[in-house]
Amino acid sequence: MKGKFFLLGLSFPPLFLLLFKLLSGLERLGPLKIRGIENPAVALLALLNLALLLKFSLPGRKDLLALSFIVLSFLTLFHPRWMAPYRVEGDGVGYFSYLRSMVYDGDLDFENEFTRLQASKFGIGSLEGGRYRRLRKTGLVSNPFSVGPALLWSLLYLPAKFITGAKTGYEPPLLYSVALAHWIMGFLGTLLLFFTLRKAMSPLYSLLALEGILLASPLFYYLRHEPFLSHIPSFFTLSLFIFLLSRVGTESPGLYWFLLGGSVGLASLVRWQNGIFVLLPAAVLVYLLLKKEITPGKFLSSAALLGTGLFLALLPQALVFKKVYGAFLTVPQGNKFLSILPIYLPHSLFSPFHGLFQWHPLLLGGLLGFFLRWGEGEKLRNLGLGGFSAAAVANGLVRQFWAGASFGARRYIGSLGFLSFGLGNFFHRIGKRASLYLLGAFFFLNTLMEIAYNREYIPHEVPWGMEKIIYSLLTHGGHLLSPKLWLLYSLYFLLLVLLSRKLAKEGVNL
Repeated sequence: MKGKFFLLGLSFPPLFLLLFKLLSGLERLGPLKIRGIENPAVALLALLNLALLLKFSLPGRKDLLALSFIVLSFLTLFHPRWMAPYRVEGDGVGYFSYLRSMVYDGDLDFENEFTRLQASKFGIGSLEGGRYRRLRKTGLVSNPFSVGPALLWSLLYLPAKFITGAKTGYEPPLLYSVALAHWIMGFLGTLLLFFTLRKAMSPLYSLLALEGILLASPLFYYLRHEPFLSHIPSFFTLSLFIFLLSRVGTESPGLYWFLLGGSVGLASLVRWQNGIFVLLPAAVLVYLLLKKEITPGKFLSSAALLGTGLFLALLPQALVFKKVYGAFLTVPQGNKFLSILPIYLPHSLFSPFHGLFQWHPLLLGGLLGFFLRWGEGEKLRNLGLGGFSAAAVANGLVRQFWAGASFGARRYIGSLGFLSFGLGNFFHRIGKRASLYLLGAFFFLNTLMEIAYNREYIPHEVPWGMEKIIYSLLTHGGHLLSPKLWLLYSLYFLLLVLLSRKLAKEGVNL
């Protein structure tokens, strides 16, 4: 038996080396070619297999194994090379225009960006006589997107501009810097969720819950494509907010409440719908006051600091609104964009038109997991259920619940962290083996859907439920996966199975 494990440990790195050599002909990264990306991946796999097969008695070894697999995920399935070529399209035109205009023009006049990126082709802006129509009040062109993603991307975009001396702002190295920021935020958001899940779950089920949302949800597609959209920045900022909120308590200092308000404000700066999550820390404060765990004075000071952090984080958007629209607060999409009541909530979850559970059924297990028996993690259960309910209400207010061209319910991506708590508990209750079977099946389905969607075998903006999706996959099945991709996905999931068995044998419990 030891000999077999030894051979297994020796075989995985060469197999992955061969795999990445085969994949070396995939899309390049423009002038910033990353050569030898297989080297760190293979080195990581070698260390991971060694840790799996040898009985090191290191503190936190099981956490290190799970974290190593998360790193592996982002070096393989979610590496920036999957996003190439880097093109600013769709809603990304609106988000990116803030960045380019502020850095290169020093203003918020988007006409030249919209003209260069053909914004009207994607339904952004209105043309009049060959020019984009300007607002009467301010004389500027309307841009109905949030400024938050541009501010986060600028942390890499500005150094890229300085290093390369790019003259226009559209050069491939600068576009790549946005894709790299997209990758880093996805990675950091996943790590933050892991440490949050570990407050109530074992490394095994924390990892499986994360793999569930990484492999079998809309997050899989948007991590690998569309780096100029706001969904991954939303995922990161909300993961930070969840991380901080899960650790708040009676002894939390005022600074902590200020940071908590800043984190939800930053999430709202990225996607305005995230503002609804300020209700969660507000509810915690009210609960602590009613239970007399904090004094009225502490309640008022904490609430004031929470509000101050929120206000300061949202201030850039208010200033942008004032400059572009002439008011600190507005709904750029118009009054018909939102409904008074969340009447579209069921549609956003179950409709064939990009409904969350219709397109990604494994996530129903996350919802069910909130209502199954929990151990000592009820605080996390309440946080997850409250957060996901708030997200559903926010999405239920939007009349265009299908979100245009969308791979599933993309507006829920930021809040998938809340659902991961229920998914982890669901996996624990059904057991490791059943969890891996389900995860493998829906991972396989999602990969086929991704390719079919990219080739438009699955329409982008037409009601297309799971029955039609399955029919499309069966019809075009022979054209959906190349042997290279089969090898990548199979080896990746096989390693996840081996890691899960190792963690389970070590007596890991929820």
